[in-house]
Amino acid sequence: MHRALFIACHLLFALCCSSSFALAPHELLLLVNQNSPRSLELANRYTALRGVPPENIVALDVPDSARAPAAEISPADFTRYIWQPLDQALRERGLLGRILAVAYSADFPVRVTTSPPMSLTGLTFTRNQVPPSGLITTGSFRSVFFAGPFQANGPTAGSRSLGWFRAAAPQQLLPLPAMLLAHTGARGLELDEVFQGLEKAAQPFSKSWTCPPKLERRWENAAFYFITSDDIRSKMRAWQFPAAQAELAALGMTAIITNAPPAVAPGAMAGTPVLGLLCGTAWPAPPRFSFAPGAYADHLTSFGALFHSADQTKLTLWPRAGATLTSGTVSEPYSIWTKFPNARFFAHQVRGCSAIECFALSTFCPFQLLPVGDPLAAPFAPPLTARLGVHSVSNQLAAMLTVTGAPTNVVLRYSFFLDGRCLEHDANRPGLIFNTAQLPDGPHRLLAVAEFGDEIRFSAQATAKFARDHMQLTPITAEERPFVRAVPPPEPPGFQGLEKFSADFPTLGKLERKSTGAISFSASNGCAIAGASVAAQEIAVTLTPTAASLTQPARAGLVFNVRDEKNFDFFGLIGETSGWTLAHVRDGDFHIVVARGAPVRIGSDYRLGVRTGTNGVEYLVNREQILRDEKMRLENAPLGLGVSGPGATFVGLGWRPQR
Repeated sequence: MHRALFIACHLLFALCCSSSFALAPHELLLLVNQNSPRSLELANRYTALRGVPPENIVALDVPDSARAPAAEISPADFTRYIWQPLDQALRERGLLGRILAVAYSADFPVRVTTSPPMSLTGLTFTRNQVPPSGLITTGSFRSVFFAGPFQANGPTAGSRSLGWFRAAAPQQLLPLPAMLLAHTGARGLELDEVFQGLEKAAQPFSKSWTCPPKLERRWENAAFYFITSDDIRSKMRAWQFPAAQAELAALGMTAIITNAPPAVAPGAMAGTPVLGLLCGTAWPAPPRFSFAPGAYADHLTSFGALFHSADQTKLTLWPRAGATLTSGTVSEPYSIWTKFPNARFFAHQVRGCSAIECFALSTFCPFQLLPVGDPLAAPFAPPLTARLGVHSVSNQLAAMLTVTGAPTNVVLRYSFFLDGRCLEHDANRPGLIFNTAQLPDGPHRLLAVAEFGDEIRFSAQATAKFARDHMQLTPITAEERPFVRAVPPPEPPGFQGLEKFSADFPTLGKLERKSTGAISFSASNGCAIAGASVAAQEIAVTLTPTAASLTQPARAGLVFNVRDEKNFDFFGLIGETSGWTLAHVRDGDFHIVVARGAPVRIGSDYRLGVRTGTNGVEYLVNREQILRDEKMRLENAPLGLGVSGPGATFVGLGWRPQR
């Protein structure tokens, strides 16, 4: 009878299909900075893309200081604002034994000011236990997940899923691997770039699974690349390349060791996407090749994740070029290879491990490393699909999970979760009947997961939603409202544009008025201020940064509340830190009040605005409120433009009178 009921419910309707995973979404905790629209929007998109259950999403009250260009947080604040709420959520929601890894959305600090500094993900890995400083500095701590080798021709362990480690030590609280979905602060990515990368990462390589992998025709000639040079950054990891190349060959994959980039390397085919790349240099050239979905790339340099410094190319070079995954250190690593992913990263990936599992297996000492990208990306995992059918009879709900794409010789294990609570775990049957009489009225959510494999585990999941109202159970076929949503900033009331500022400016440095109406400053140090005072509700100007202004000490922006040439307020860009900054200039001294790290691009236009709002003065970039100061006000005073360093170009300076 039950079997017939299961078949009937499957024919009735199927809900919420999902693709294959190694680490499953219900084993991943997603942390969101509730004070950041970027963080909210990214978490919203990632939840929809990967099916992270609502009970796995934790909103945190992260201090605004974490979004400064340095993106730092003290150990005490990490404990108070991140770790304690994280740990409390795990315990209160009954997730302590289920969660195997953590993903941070955007606008989190990347560095914790321990001594020496640790990465956000490194301190999460240790479950907020700061290791002895010597272990951090020397990189001599060996992660329980590290699969070797420690030296050339040294022993190695097999590729394993995080679930295997949990099963091997069920009573032990293991380290908690973590990744940052994306860096959108100083020298970071725009959200649109992040979304494109995440959607690309979800694409499988093939429609069927074999080992060795049989890739689709468009990927057949793709290869992994190990780039060598005389740079110490390259030499410190070069001993790993031959063995990694041989291991990949045994898996049916091509790996090329070369001193030339993929676009021109011997053996490379023009236009063929790169599966992954390791190199070592402070200033890698922008890639002239494309990456396949799920690709990892890094350039093993000291300051790849020190975003507020203009020194060395940042890790964001790689995701901007199309790589799904990358990493970099948040403090000087002293050319110690144990602090970076081992070249076996790619072999773990080819065997089907997820990205966060590959980082865990290949990083000896992860304390200062910041892994970035989609933790669930597993392009070589079997392309499974799951469909969940449900049917209600009186107070009984029947569910049947159907999985396609699994190899024929595997045994599937099934788990069911109702509103986050486990009903059945690792069962051998794909269906479930349970009594709903005790459920409270309102919406409910049933998550079904199918899994197979031992050392490397693969899964697919599907979700069904239903509502109970005393008398009946009603399936919900429409998508639920997103858990988090970013709200765009409102336009000011009655806004109809700014009046052009027509007053003459005294010449400063090499100020050039262009026929387009732009005002261009070359090497300058000071302000161009209009002599007349204005009673403004809002002032604005469009700034176009130059290449030099983002790599050298430079400031460019609006000056207002001008008392005299040594006393005024400033809002604009500090190029060296890549931060939108509010500052007071008093007696000629520049005092930063607050700053926000931002992904500022050379040659792009940024509309800067300062306006009086309902709760103080608001500071905007491209109409998005970046900062707010409740104590400030726009005074009836002259305004103008301020520049120091290499120069900048402005256009469209204007103001709106007070209401």
